[in-house]
Amino acid sequence: MYGEEYEALFAAFGDMELAILAKIVFYEEPRSDSLDLLGTQEWGTEYPMEWQRQFVRSLRTMARKRLQAEDS
Repeated sequence: MYGEEYEALFAAFGDMELAILAKIVFYEEPRSDSLDLLGTQEWGTEYPMEWQRQFVRSLRTMARKRLQAEDS
């Protein structure tokens, strides 16, 4: 799969599927009250598998779009 294909796949997932994947990807992340998808620049570079890096990138894009929609 390529970048755009990953993005289309993750965009097709509902909140439940995204939450399950996030639990898998972020399982090792330090526990905290909130997860700052937009504020952490190094995310997406430390994951060993391509689908994990693409998932983080897709989540960041989705988060930006949702924030922009809320501001409108």
